[in-house]
Amino acid sequence: MSLDPKHQREILEELRAAYPATVDYQSRAGDLQPNLFYLHGRGYIKAGISDAVGEPNWIQWASITEEGIEFLEESENRWKTVLTGVLSNGVSAQRPHLSTLALVGLSLLCTGLLSLQLRTTAELRRMRVVISQVESAQVTVESQMTVALKGEELESQLGELETRVGSVETRVRLLEGAAVEQIPGALCRSAVESGKQM
Repeated sequence: MSLDPKHQREILEELRAAYPATVDYQSRAGDLQPNLFYLHGRGYIKAGISDAVGEPNWIQWASITEEGIEFLEESENRWKTVLTGVLSNGVSAQRPHLSTLALVGLSLLCTGLLSLQLRTTAELRRMRVVISQVESAQVTVESQMTVALKGEELESQLGELETRVGSVETRVRLLEGAAVEQIPGALCRSAVESGKQM
């Protein structure tokens, strides 16, 4: 079993960032589990623990409790207070332990800031990927909307053409009817005129 205060702090910070949601630990590797159980035992996290017969207990998910949030805030404030006191009073030869505390505090503060910067950079990368995917989907939707609009225009033009074809067909029928009525008379005249010529 490997208990590591650094891992414990990282777990609490991750859970605080996700609060009030839970974080899935079911598929994460081994060293986190002892630290998760320790934090659960201290009351800093709530956890879903698997208790399958014949299998070791395993924390599947966790969320930070109010006590966990308060613990983080108190520890952060404690270091800020020590650093502020050291920096405002100066480090004297009579209080060498303060210089050690200041160095430890500065080291922890720098580590925390670096960790925050790395998480922020990773989150920005993820957001850029999401923005890129959204923009790509927007272009696809816009092109589909353009195709749909063109389809609607074509349907409208097709309707107009069908109307024109219908009116042309009506005219042709009228002309055919008139022609049929005129053909017998024209044939009779033609026969009479041919008979006169013979």
